[in-house]
Amino acid sequence: MNKAQIVISIVKIATDFNKMGNISINSLLEESGLKKFHGQILLKDLENELKANKALIRSWFEYSENKRSDGWCITNDGDLYIVSKLNDIGTELESETFRDVAQACACFIHK
Repeated sequence: MNKAQIVISIVKIATDFNKMGNISINSLLEESGLKKFHGQILLKDLENELKANKALIRSWFEYSENKRSDGWCITNDGDLYIVSKLNDIGTELESETFRDVAQACACFIHK
């Protein structure tokens, strides 16, 4: 796989996870080939792929909504998109706010 194929695989992970349901995110990350290009996949790479395939963005929101653990999540408030880190009791530890949904989603994936 080349870098472009790996970027596509990465942005499809939430869609694949939501469809399969019986596989871990870590397994999908492993299968994506990310390790081969670790450190070379940039936020902008993810953002550009999401802008080209906007239907994939909804899957990341669904994945975030269905998470049952602490860590990163993505939400929206009107036309603002928030990527937040929550602790195990749901307290926000840090967050970033975006006006562009693809940019916010890329940030969430990259976290």
